[in-house]
Amino acid sequence: MATQERRNFMALDDAYDYCRLLEMKAEKPVLYKLCSALRTVDAAEQTARDGGAYGTQGLSVRAWSQVRDKLYDLLLRSFPGYFVVYGPDGQVPVEPGQEWPEYGRVEFFPNQARRRDDSYSADLARLRPEAVTAMRWCFAEGRQQINPADFPDEQPVTDEESEAVSLMERLYEICVEEATRGKKRAHERWWQLYWQSNSCADKKEKSALKKQMLELQSVWGRPS
Repeated sequence: MATQERRNFMALDDAYDYCRLLEMKAEKPVLYKLCSALRTVDAAEQTARDGGAYGTQGLSVRAWSQVRDKLYDLLLRSFPGYFVVYGPDGQVPVEPGQEWPEYGRVEFFPNQARRRDDSYSADLARLRPEAVTAMRWCFAEGRQQINPADFPDEQPVTDEESEAVSLMERLYEICVEEATRGKKRAHERWWQLYWQSNSCADKKEKSALKKQMLELQSVWGRPS
C-alpha cells in the first residue's frame, strides 16, 4: 500500500509540474502527457469525493475540480478531436440541428488518442464560456469535429483563472516539499535494510531484505 501511495504521489507531482509548464507556456502540450495528467487528477478528485487522500493531504474537492477544469480546457484547445453533447439526462446524445442544451455535459475524443474509446468528459457548466461558444458554432454548422483553430489564440485571464493558476503553483510547492521528505525517509530506510542485510546470516531473510531495498530503489532511486 505504501508503495502505491508513493506512486500516486509521484504521478501527482508530474501532473502538476507539467500543467505548470503549460500555464507558463514553457512547453507545448503533448497529448499523451496531458491525458495522463488529466486521468491522474480525475483519480485524485474522485478519491477526495470519497473522503480519501490520493498522495497528499488537505486538498478539497473544489481544489481538485479547479485543476481538472484547467487541464480539460487545455485538452480542448490544443488538439483536434470529436465531441458529443448530452442533455441533462446524460444518456442520449444531442444531434446536430437540435437545440444546444443549457445543462449537460460534453465528451471529447482526441483524434490521436492511443485507444479508439479514449474519451474525456466534463459538465458544460464547468467549461469556459469561450470554449462552449466555439463548440456551439461548430455544432450549428453541423459538425462535431473541432480543431485548435476553432478557439481564439489568446483569452484575457479572468479572476477565476488567476486563482486556479495560483492554486496550481501552491499545489506544486506542496508536492515538491512532500516528495523531498518522502525521498529522505525512503533513503534512510534503504540504509537500514542495507546494514540489516549485511549482518543477516539467514539466506531467506537476507533475500527478503534485499527485495525491500529494490522496491525502494524502483520508486526513489538508489541513495548516494
